[in-house]
Order: sequence, then structure tokens, then C-alpha cells
Amino acid sequence: MVDNQPMLNDYVDMAYNGPLSHIFISYSHADFEKVVHILRYMYHDGLRFWYDRGIMTGDEWKDTIDQRLNSSCRFLLFLSNGTEQRSEVIRELRTAISLCKERPDYRVYVVLLERMPLSHVFRQEPEILAFLQKVQFISLYRYRLTTQFLETLLNPRLWPQAVIDEALRGLHLPLPELNQVGKAPDTFQDVQEDNPYIYQKVFPVRCQSEGIAFYTLEIGETDPLTAYPLCIDNQWCPVSFYDDPDFQAEGFQSQRLSAIRIQLQQREIFRALLHHWQVLVNRASIFNSTVFQAWYGSEGNDQKAFFELLENGSIVIYLMREKSPFEAPVYDHDERLFAAWQRACQAAPVFCIRMDWQDDAHNAAMASRSLAARFRTLLLTTSEDQNLLDTFCDAMKIPCEQQFQFRQLWAQVRDAVIAGSKDKITNFNREQVYRQFLLRNDGSPVTDCKLDYSRPFVKELKHIVDFVYMLNLPQALMVQPMVGYEEPLWDYVLSERLHQRHYRTLNWDEVYCAILAFSMDFLKNKLPHARHPERLTLSGLNRLRALPSWRSYMEAVEAGRKRARLNEIDFQDIHSVWLRCQKWLCDCAETETSLDWAMPEGSLSLIYHLGNDKVIAVYSLNPEKQKLYADEEAWFSNQSQGVITIDYICGDMLTAQNEGNCFLSPVRLFEGLIAEPARQVRRKLMATLKLHFQTMNAGIANDV
Repeated sequence: MVDNQPMLNDYVDMAYNGPLSHIFISYSHADFEKVVHILRYMYHDGLRFWYDRGIMTGDEWKDTIDQRLNSSCRFLLFLSNGTEQRSEVIRELRTAISLCKERPDYRVYVVLLERMPLSHVFRQEPEILAFLQKVQFISLYRYRLTTQFLETLLNPRLWPQAVIDEALRGLHLPLPELNQVGKAPDTFQDVQEDNPYIYQKVFPVRCQSEGIAFYTLEIGETDPLTAYPLCIDNQWCPVSFYDDPDFQAEGFQSQRLSAIRIQLQQREIFRALLHHWQVLVNRASIFNSTVFQAWYGSEGNDQKAFFELLENGSIVIYLMREKSPFEAPVYDHDERLFAAWQRACQAAPVFCIRMDWQDDAHNAAMASRSLAARFRTLLLTTSEDQNLLDTFCDAMKIPCEQQFQFRQLWAQVRDAVIAGSKDKITNFNREQVYRQFLLRNDGSPVTDCKLDYSRPFVKELKHIVDFVYMLNLPQALMVQPMVGYEEPLWDYVLSERLHQRHYRTLNWDEVYCAILAFSMDFLKNKLPHARHPERLTLSGLNRLRALPSWRSYMEAVEAGRKRARLNEIDFQDIHSVWLRCQKWLCDCAETETSLDWAMPEGSLSLIYHLGNDKVIAVYSLNPEKQKLYADEEAWFSNQSQGVITIDYICGDMLTAQNEGNCFLSPVRLFEGLIAEPARQVRRKLMATLKLHFQTMNAGIANDV
């Protein structure tokens, strides 16, 4: 028996290629790691099945799949979000449905790997949807790999013609000890509960506590590019504040700067809501942000709009320790505002996300590891991490002759963390960094942010500490941190992502060909421009999001973002987004007439980020309005390989009046690595862009 034990990693051997009846396995390759784990149990339990790893070298894959599918006795589909985008899986399911009609003994079984609203996923496949409405599913997503799930899936009555030998079942390998809790089957109605969730590719779970309902989301169940505006942190301020005399004297107590800060925060939240399906908000920000307080704390149209954004999941609330959104916070808070927030939770179910909904101890551990521990690691290791120090020095423009002193400062931070951790390992937090290294010793509260400018590198240390601290939450919840293009630590965001997914290395020739092949005839279609976007209200924003053209625009942006994640440079995506954006903005002009709309000449900005530095090319059909901007070459790194991103924005990014326009937001075209040194790429890029401008201007002149 030992000699015949199959190799666990031999996936090909698990696929049965003989003449006997077998189970056909259909799945998306994105789910392979989940599926193969289950297939091992089926294999060890003596079931014959075939899946596409059984296609041998030289076989015609389509013919092989059709032959194994038609000779199968059962069809097992592993279903997840995105399955409808896999044309081969849909084709296999259609064939299996036809076999059910032809052969009364043929059966189709479905395993749900994730929560999903099937009526949305298969809205373009009415035949499949009608079939699935009659099928009972086996649920994995809700109860994970339980003994009951395996007993349901491995029940021999489901596979009467695919069992190798009943006497040998379970003898290859014993089943491991598994969690005994949970049920297995689900009906179509179990996964079809109606809800208003705007990101309709997952199925939120409805919960009820103390008579108030809310929806729970797991990590990864928000839109992949859900925005988390870093500006909502209570210590955030733009880089320009550091050199402002009022900020140096009064910190956040300056009324002038406080008003500017509130306006900038509102602008960024509006920008996030207009260009993303969802925005993540830490519940603590609900109570300490003046912007949010103004929306839900007083009655009116903006309050109603805020409730609507909560109700459809456009705003997702992160809960750290609480198990419901209306639990009282453990920190000091305004009781009047908390009562207003509770009324918001009572008005409509709120969509919430947490590290772990079932296990409080695990939730606390995940939060500590993802938030406090990551921040602590930064404080402890930066002084010895030369690459990270170089990144910070380049970003904050610290001269070479001062970089040793900067490193010494980080060594002092490290020593302070060690000294402060003798009694309790997590007691050195951001507030401690502020008090010991940043603030004046005058008794002012930390929230006033009165920096002691006599201390070394006080501006640089504050900005780095705040920025990395603010990044922890979006990275832990797998959402997109939203930062402005003026952010000097943009390269740090990209470097943090390098370990999260594979990046393709880009050749310069690809960039060169893509630029020269780029045509911009669509600029003849002008984009409306709001002269006074600061007049936009939350209720007005909600009306703009309700326009059908907004959804059309968002779908085009989403498609472009997916292509960017595939590491392909394709400027053709700009054309689709431009035209849909134009339609949406024209509808906006008709809907919100108070914003004072204009129709300037069409322009487009392409932004190339090379490490910490950027090159911006502004395209226009008017040669006099074409612009080329680049950071000073002296700051460009000579590292052999770095991150390159290519973004674009509909409009002239270099025109001052467009800054802060929430109707303009960058869209990612490409994100990857560049093999050549950044300084060398910059020179080639500048020369190529100048050549492209000359070529286009010659073409424009010929047209005239």
C-alpha cells in the first residue's frame, strides 16, 4: 500500500486519462491553489476525475477538453467571482448543461469558493442562470474546509460511476483533523439576498445586533481599487505647510491653514468618490474629521447624501475592535456626534470591514501585526536599512552631506523604541515619536502639531512617520492608498507593493514604440471644465454618481486599471476613457449648473514616474499649449532597476487652475520595473517626447 501511495505534488497523475467514467473538473486558473487542495482529498478518497493538468504535451487542448467532458459522468464546477470572465469555463458549463438534457443520469455539481450574487455574475448568461436556479450548491466560502464540507463533497452517492474501488476508499491517506463546525449545502436563494451594494461582485453578509442591521465584508471583498484617502488622518497636512510661517508658529491651530486643510480633505474625498466605486474610511476618522462631522452631524441634503453613500457601500467603514458600527468608541469622543452617527447606522445598514469577524483574539492579533508591528518595524530597522534610507533621502531631497546625520536621527529613534519597550512591547507608538522627537516642550496637545523647528530633520521625520503610519491600514485591507501627485514618498508606496505581486521588467524599446504610436485625434472632443469645483456639495456629488454615464465612465476606467495590472502598455485605453469621461462631464454640466462650466481646448497629461521623480507631458492640438516638465536631473537615482509607472489625466495637470479640480483624477496605464538606470531612462524619455511633439505638430500643420 505504501508503494502505491501517490505523490502529493504530482498534479498530472491525479488527472485520470483512462476509458472509464470520471468526473470533469471545471475551474478558473486564478483559483488553482484552492481547487488543487480539494482535488487531493478527492484523489486520496478513490475518485476518478480529470482536469486540464491532464492535457499532455502535443495534445490539442480544445479537442482534449471536449473529449474528456463528453466522456464524463459528472461535472464539478468550482465557482468564484470572475468566473464569468473565463470564456473556457463558460463554454464547458454550457456543454455540461446540454449533456444534462441529453443524458438523464448526468449531473452538474457546483462548489462556491467565494460569496457572490449569481444573478449579477451571470446576468449575460440567462440559460446558465436559469439552470443554476435549480441546483443546490456546496458552500466552501462560508465555512472553509470543514469535515462536513468534505463529507458532503466526497459522498459516494454523488459519484456512483467514478469511485475506483469502495474497499479502497479512504485508505490512501487519512483525512486530517478538521474543524467540525458549519454546514455544507446552499440553495440559490442563500446566495441571492437582495442588497444595494455598489460593488456587485461579492455577496455581503447581513448581520443584526441590538436591533440594528449592518453588512459585513471580509478582506478582499471590496473593489480591488477601493480608495483610502490618506488625507483623512488627523495628522495629515500637505508638504507646503511645513515652510508656512503660520504653521511653524501655530501648527494646526492656525485658522487660515485649518480652513485650507479642511478644503483639501474634502476635495480628496470627493475625488475618491467620483473616480472609484468605493472609499474606505476608518471609523475613528468619522469622529475626528471635520469634513465627515459636517455631513452627518447636521440635518440637510448632505446628511441624506451621506446616508445614501453608506447604504450602498460606496463608503465602507473599517472597525478595529468593535463588532458593530454603532458600538461606542473606547477613546474620547463627542457624545453629540456619536449620537448622530448612531442615527446614521439606524437610517440604513452600513457596510463594514474588519480583520476577523469571528475570532476577537485573531482580529486583535491581525490588527497588531498589520498596524502596530509594521510601524514598530519601521522605527527599529530604518537606521540599518541603507536602501530604505536612500529612498527617504531621495524623496525628501536631503543633501548627501547631511545624510549621515539623518541616519543618526533614525538610530536615536531606534534606541528610544528599545528603551521604551522594556515593560510593554507595544507602548512606543506614533504619539511617542511626536512627543520625543517632533513637538515643542510647551504642553501643547499632540493634535495641535506644533513642531519644534530647532530639532534636526523635524519636517522630514514627521512626514515619513505619518506617511508610513497611514499606509498600514490600506495595505492590511488590500485597498489602494490614495495620495496626491505632490507626494514625495510616492516611490515608497510602489516599493512596498513590489513584494505583493510580480512585476514585469520593461524594456526601453517598448516605451519608445508606445509613445511614437500614440495618436490623440480624440482631443478634438472637448472636455467640460468646472471653474469652481469647491462649490460642489456632497448631495451634488451623489447626483453625479447617479448618472448612467458615470457608471459607463467607471467601467472604462476599471478596464484600463485591469490592463495596467497585466503589465501592458496600451495608450488606446485613453481614447475609451476620454470619450466616456466627456459624456459624463457633459451630463454633469447639465445636472450641476451652479459650478460654472467652461469648454476649454482639450488637453491630456501623461505622467511618467521614475522612482521618486516624474516627467509630465501635456498634449494639446494647439502646439503653443504643449508642455514638457521634468524634475531636476540632479535628484534622479542611478539604481540599476527601479519602478516605473505611466498615468494619464484628462486635462492640463500643469495649469494652476486645474489643481484641486475633483473632476480630474489620474488613471494608471502601466506599473512595472525598468531595467536601465532612472537617469538614463529620463534622458531617453525626454528626447522621445520632444520628437513626438515635433511629429504631431507637423501632422497638425498638414491637416490645417
